[in-house]
Amino acid sequence: MSRLEQYLQMYLDDLLALNETQAAGQTSSRTATDDHHHRLHSQQLERVRSHDLKWSVYCRTAPTGRTVALPNMLHSNRISNNPSVQAHHHFLPNHTAGVVADYDGDKAFVGKFSTDGEVFVSACQDRHIRFYHTDSLDTTLRHPHTQQGDKDGVEPFKVIAAKDVGWSVLDVDFSRDQHFVVYSSWSNYLHLCNVHGPYDVHQALDMQPAIPRHFCAFSIRFSPDSREVLAGTSEYALYLYDIVQNQRVLKIQAHEDDISAVAFAEEDNSNIFFSGSDDALCKMWDRRCLQEGDQAKPVGVLIGHTDGITFIASKGDGRYVATNSKDQTMKLFDVRGLGIRHSSIDAIKQTAARIPQWDYRYNVFPRDVVHSVHPCDQSLMTYRGHRVLQTLIRGHFSPLATTGQKYLYCGSHDGCVYVYNLLTGDLVTRLTHHNMVVRDVAWHPTLPYLITTSWDGTHVAFDYQEPPDALPLAAPPQPGRVRMNDRGLDRGRLFHPQFSTQGAAPTDSPNDSSEENDQVDRQQYLVHQLHRYQQLQRLQELQRLLLRHQTLGSEEGTEEGAEEMEEPDQEQDQEPDQE
Repeated sequence: MSRLEQYLQMYLDDLLALNETQAAGQTSSRTATDDHHHRLHSQQLERVRSHDLKWSVYCRTAPTGRTVALPNMLHSNRISNNPSVQAHHHFLPNHTAGVVADYDGDKAFVGKFSTDGEVFVSACQDRHIRFYHTDSLDTTLRHPHTQQGDKDGVEPFKVIAAKDVGWSVLDVDFSRDQHFVVYSSWSNYLHLCNVHGPYDVHQALDMQPAIPRHFCAFSIRFSPDSREVLAGTSEYALYLYDIVQNQRVLKIQAHEDDISAVAFAEEDNSNIFFSGSDDALCKMWDRRCLQEGDQAKPVGVLIGHTDGITFIASKGDGRYVATNSKDQTMKLFDVRGLGIRHSSIDAIKQTAARIPQWDYRYNVFPRDVVHSVHPCDQSLMTYRGHRVLQTLIRGHFSPLATTGQKYLYCGSHDGCVYVYNLLTGDLVTRLTHHNMVVRDVAWHPTLPYLITTSWDGTHVAFDYQEPPDALPLAAPPQPGRVRMNDRGLDRGRLFHPQFSTQGAAPTDSPNDSSEENDQVDRQQYLVHQLHRYQQLQRLQELQRLLLRHQTLGSEEGTEEGAEEMEEPDQEQDQEPDQE
């Protein structure tokens, strides 16, 4: 059993013990309110016993947590009430687990998980696209000595030889059903390929650019309905290709420079999308208002960066979007505030005037504008620390299922991965391994590990490893040994088994008479006691959340039953007093 499973098992055992003790302490003479709360406790206890909660924590089908609006998140410093999310916050990747693939120095440009997390796709400068089963990745990470296959990594289950490649494959994206991918390069064509199936599909999608042989789609995305492909190009234009009709259906002049990033605002809406360009602007578009040849007007403009945008990450809720930029920052925007704070025309003019004259591919970022702030900055938060040089470095929201999208993470020119707290802007962790730029990072949607994509030609996985100075977990509670104090805490479980209840040194210590050893043991005991107390506080919070959920469900059931009954009893007319 892994450390994470032990932690979650103890979480559930303590919750079960608390519920059993509270249920056993009920008296025979209860009021209507007591009966109501006792019924809720019984339902909650039965739910835990039926392993519904345990299954949702251990498996990948965790129940959807309640997403809170950003102002409320800033007030409560919380993203989701999902128990699985709360547990995974303590197991963020912090350790190099192993090399997934090594391409002998060929620069890796793309590394991405499918939406369900079952497939990992890789594209590098050797003009090949490789697909890996994540099950084989998990096995290799747990048993590094068994690594065999594609050079020094895992064996891919499918390899596609890319066509019409100039410089490298620059971007790859999965369709919504995970059956197809589309990739782009310095070419007039995008290419559509299948992931699974007995036959190989490799179809060229002609974008019909105005300037052939000098055309590149820097960023591409499947629409949520998988019918169209959106591309940001070197012609300062957005292209939309309809796969069903097999033709380009839209081209709009959207920016004043190369469009390096595109993204859809919502996971189930193909109408609203974003574009980011080297003109330092992120624009929001509505597909229903655009037609071929019309003068394109965006729905809104997100202003705040002072240099070109390299990547756009949408939170998927249609409200928040994060952008990475050559001004060495990431920014978080709320699209609901578009056009309210500043005049778009004046702000756009100021943005164009503040872009420094330098080439991020070869030069160092100018020191005189390192900490410059846009006078019309509309962003909610700015994240600094990583370096954006040489290539279009990408950043993303952390997964919803395991972290509640509480973090932003990105690659960096210094070969590290930076993870920021979404709410505070603080740097949470900095993962080091590579000696060259990390262009992309992919966090598994349901498991606590991530994979980097670096120009040193490797994909490296990072997972959680217990720090060497961490104290061991206490043993699971034994039947009949649960003791509750006046605050409902298990006082007996607050003490580590190797210490006595008085906090003395362990009996098997070789120097029991040494005052120095006694002091060290006492400090370890106090540290562990504090850790256990904080853990039990989290358990009580989880219990209150579950109780509130059951209470709301009981209220809805009571109201429905009252409508169906013609003559309700007097006891049923008396609703329990709820706080």
